[in-house]
Amino acid sequence: MKCYLVLGMCLVFAVLFVLMFSDTTSPLFVYSYTTDSSAYLLFGKSVVMGKFPYVDIWEMKGPAIFYIEALGYWLTSSKTGVCIVQVACLWLTLFLVYKIYHLEFSSKASLLLVLFTCLSLIMNYQGGNFIEEYTLPLIGLSTYFLYKWSLTPKHDDVPWHNPCYAIVYGIVLGFSLMTRLTDALGICGAVLVIAIYLMIHRQWKNLFQNSLYYMLGFLVVVLPFCIYFYAHDALYEMWYGTFIFNLSYTAESTVGGISDFSTFKGFLVAFVNSYGLFFAGLVVLLLNPARRLAALMWMMMGGLLLFWYINSNGYGHYGMLALFSTCIILNEMHTLLKFQSHKKKLSAKIIVASYMLIIIFFGLWGCWGQYQKQNSRFDEYDVLAELTSMVPESDRDAFVAYNVNPSVYHIGNILPCYKYPGSQDRLMGMSNDHYERVYDEYKSLKAKWILVNHYSKIEDVKILPILELHYMPVVDKGQYILYKLRN
Repeated sequence: MKCYLVLGMCLVFAVLFVLMFSDTTSPLFVYSYTTDSSAYLLFGKSVVMGKFPYVDIWEMKGPAIFYIEALGYWLTSSKTGVCIVQVACLWLTLFLVYKIYHLEFSSKASLLLVLFTCLSLIMNYQGGNFIEEYTLPLIGLSTYFLYKWSLTPKHDDVPWHNPCYAIVYGIVLGFSLMTRLTDALGICGAVLVIAIYLMIHRQWKNLFQNSLYYMLGFLVVVLPFCIYFYAHDALYEMWYGTFIFNLSYTAESTVGGISDFSTFKGFLVAFVNSYGLFFAGLVVLLLNPARRLAALMWMMMGGLLLFWYINSNGYGHYGMLALFSTCIILNEMHTLLKFQSHKKKLSAKIIVASYMLIIIFFGLWGCWGQYQKQNSRFDEYDVLAELTSMVPESDRDAFVAYNVNPSVYHIGNILPCYKYPGSQDRLMGMSNDHYERVYDEYKSLKAKWILVNHYSKIEDVKILPILELHYMPVVDKGQYILYKLRN
């Protein structure tokens, strides 16, 4: 099949998928918001409006996400531009999915399997516009190179690893550091297996070449950001938001977010690709001697991702990082089916059938859920719209929301006047240094209006002494109170 036809089909798939499932950015959805996507959209809009990351608007992510979202806003001055960026990323992702499948399957079969992989993606998409989907093209290219290398004929029992591939692995690590470092875990796991393999076989020259190129790829991404923020006297602030604060966040993360059987079931569905890859790698290790090195790479990739999910908050969209596991699992099982052994064929058929049934069932379930959601309204849209409308036009540059979903800024078409725009109490509870940072900013009294979500008790709000001394409540809407600065 001609390459341009494949690219065209992948583009069609990408456009339809993002329009149908990225309800936080798709023009087909008007009233749909999620916390993370709303925050990222706010960062992009803020940068376009002249705010500088970490100095004027703060987030505990790397700087790349600010500028990816800003690119979208720059394109159309609305979230539709971000939707266009998502389509471009997914287009590249699906083309790389096709390329990996095509290493084992025919062109037509590979295109059909691209659609199957889209069903897998539905299980983790959660409204779209997450950091993971912007990392997927790089993870996909790395996975393609890893799989291609695993097929390399051995010379003196040691396959030579192309150092140019290592540049891409380094770029993945660098881009992940500039967004969220843990996104590189799977690729880093596979790279570790390759490094150990080269050391065991004393391939020091090849190991040195790959290490050098790996570092080059890493620096190509990270160094420009460091120079840029250093030039703006904000290098420490960048590293604080990118890395230093996240040490506290990681320490406070709950184990997998599993609290009962229901969340355990959700965990099993959301991360099926990760533990599926691990067990598929184990089967390959036991049944296919020619693919044992590859099996170790896949087991390390799946195992490290699964370890991260268990030891983090375990959000479902993290599972996007294992999207290319779908390609590896089906490719490896297809290889097993070529054996004459009845045992090996039966094992492969059972794994493929079980895995595909899970993906198809929950993928279609996700489609049905999205169809039902199409005309739904963000639960608190009306009350947030009402409260933000009470802020006079002359004071709209002196407003901030405290502990409120960042969608409030989009609903009210307003930008926060403080650099810490949301989840303040939660973030203040993770670090004494961050507590002082946020508290000092609110003591400045720059905000004339503060909308507070007090969850259950207003007494638990960490800036309550500032509110009681300098502000007065104007409107009380249950858990929301709108405060105005006293004259």
